[in-house]
Amino acid sequence: GNVSCVEFLLKHGASVNVVNKAKETPLFIACEHGNADIVELLLRYGAQVNLTCNQGTSALHEACRYGNPRLCEMLLDAGADLKTKNIYNIQPIF
Repeated sequence: GNVSCVEFLLKHGASVNVVNKAKETPLFIACEHGNADIVELLLRYGAQVNLTCNQGTSALHEACRYGNPRLCEMLLDAGADLKTKNIYNIQPIF
């Protein structure tokens, strides 16, 4: 499945913190899609939890936006910042 594909890529040198044109990381996208298994894997490989996209939105913003308490807990345990504000001056939990 997706987890084994992502793990294969990471084991073979793919950057865990690579970004797309919108500066979204794999962690951000995994949170956007609610994929806890991928989030756990990315965190294990050292994903930086407080990176933000070009709108200042973090992975924690996405986990909160989609109402996923499991992802929120995983990110907070990994050091996610509750006080990060995006360009709209919104914190993950408001």
